[in-house]
Amino acid sequence: MNARILLAERDSQLREYYRAYLDRHGFEVKTASDGLDCLTKIRNSSPDLLILDRDLLWGGSDGVLACLNEDGLDSQLPVILTASCYPCDLRSSPACLERLSHRKLLSKPFHPRHLIEAIHSVIGRFSQGRHRIKECV
Repeated sequence: MNARILLAERDSQLREYYRAYLDRHGFEVKTASDGLDCLTKIRNSSPDLLILDRDLLWGGSDGVLACLNEDGLDSQLPVILTASCYPCDLRSSPACLERLSHRKLLSKPFHPRHLIEAIHSVIGRFSQGRHRIKECV
């Protein structure tokens, strides 16, 4: 089964570019243009992975991540965080430091092939973590 991805990107051209690329590579992709739309789609469609623009309108990535935390969904949804800055700037955000093993930071602009690599990496780490939890129960 192909991964279901929610791509939450502020820039409509980038959103469509990455959506089309991911679609061509076999992913099931839904998109969101702001934080409210993103949260609604997370709750209604249960994606396997969230690609989240740090500068998303209506709360940005910190607002979306805070709502996921309140809903208890933060540990169930791996996240790739994207931003128009250097990764070291992203790491300075407290919201970015939580659950870093199930998050990946990408600095824009990036080639879509790097996004595919990040998706496989994050989903793989997340799946391994879930497998370890099941073994302990």
